[in-house]
Amino acid sequence: MLNRIREAIWESMRNINIESILDVFEGFSTAIQKHEHDKLWEEISAHHVYPGIPSNEALFEIVENILKHATQTVDKIVQGTQVHVENIEQKTLEVDFNIPLYKLNCIAREMPCEPDLKVFHYTTLEILNKLSNYSWEAKAVLTLAAFAMEYGEFWLLAQGQESDQLAKSISILKGVPFFLKPTNLQKRRQELLAVNNLIKVTMQVIGIFCQFEKLSSYDTKDVPELASAREQIPMDAYRAIMTLVACATKVTLLTGDEDKKHDLVPYDKGINSILKRCNEQLITCKQQVEAAKRYWRIKKILGPPTEIKEVFKALFCTHDGQPQLRIDGFTKQTVHIDIPTKKNILLFLSSLEISDDDISILKPIYESIKRDNQGKIVWIPIVEQWTHVLGEKFASLKLKMPWDTVQISAPEAGIRFIKEEWNFKGKPILVVISPRGKVENSNAFHMIRVWGPKSSPFTQEKEKELSDSPEGFGNLIREIYPNLPNLVSSF
Repeated sequence: MLNRIREAIWESMRNINIESILDVFEGFSTAIQKHEHDKLWEEISAHHVYPGIPSNEALFEIVENILKHATQTVDKIVQGTQVHVENIEQKTLEVDFNIPLYKLNCIAREMPCEPDLKVFHYTTLEILNKLSNYSWEAKAVLTLAAFAMEYGEFWLLAQGQESDQLAKSISILKGVPFFLKPTNLQKRRQELLAVNNLIKVTMQVIGIFCQFEKLSSYDTKDVPELASAREQIPMDAYRAIMTLVACATKVTLLTGDEDKKHDLVPYDKGINSILKRCNEQLITCKQQVEAAKRYWRIKKILGPPTEIKEVFKALFCTHDGQPQLRIDGFTKQTVHIDIPTKKNILLFLSSLEISDDDISILKPIYESIKRDNQGKIVWIPIVEQWTHVLGEKFASLKLKMPWDTVQISAPEAGIRFIKEEWNFKGKPILVVISPRGKVENSNAFHMIRVWGPKSSPFTQEKEKELSDSPEGFGNLIREIYPNLPNLVSSF
């Protein structure tokens, strides 16, 4: 069975331009290479059973611990830097899980191979085949674990050979004394440091894979960047595993007495480009997760009765909860937001594309509620990214308004809530909120257009009452068909 699998892999390789694999590593994505990229993806995905066993966070922590100590030991021995492995953060490592040792040992034996791109590709496919029933993230973690067993053991023996007779005996079989000869160390110093740095970067990349996997419990509607990131993980995992194969081969060549050349530059470029992109995607994902949490907090706050201050804070305050500043409608001075706790708030929400007619419609309402002390109007323009030009436009518009205005960079979650829950699409809306935080009307603007101050207190119940009255119905018809009276009188 194994022979048939190997034959199938070799046969499929004949159909792939192997040099295109190197292009994939170096991050090229031209139209000419896309065809080869697609063929490579078909071959890689053939070695995967969906959805696969997820990666184990505790296993990655153990592997990370091994490689951090090993790579620092390399820096200390080879580079002569004053690095103390005791400075590495010590974690309580869990061991209450089964490690697939047989698979790890098989992979560890396979990884050092002939320094040839075709052989690396073949070896990577063999590893993917052995781990076919694991998730893509887990494939990368388990391969890293297999590599860490060998790399960690080598440098553990290098540290202990002088003080431990058993370590010294095993280290002889592993070629440690030969490698640590000053002449050999000096000769291969730069190459070993290069492979050591490549291991560090590959470990970081695989660690980010694990973080993406942990975030998979979130809906991609809330964290859209996660879908894009995880879509690229299969190919990225392939590249990370091949990089580990290249590193294992390089380490074997460096610690042996063979003088074969093996250039790691393409793998270094490729894995660093993955790290850069994955880091950017992870930052975006975390920002979107925080925005999603804030969004659901807003929904929760606006569910049961709550104080209007809490509603306002959730929607419009900064992430640290600090109040925004407002421009007083009368003095035009900048002051802290003052939210009345015993009156309705009429949130006038719009883009900066509002007309003088929109403003004039609200002026009688403002005079009415101010006279009767019924509530307060606050204009909040919804602008996702403020610029100098938009700031000037805001300054010009606020001078036309007698009510309070607030210039804010509304949190993403607040803008999302306003768009989804209040159906805001840029045109002015007037949201009426009671002192207890209840939304009495998600848009009273159209009823004000029809009935003006008679709409007070601007609730949905009042709108129904006006619509059902003969006078109110007549006003509604005239608003919809303004030329109807002239048309009727012409008959």
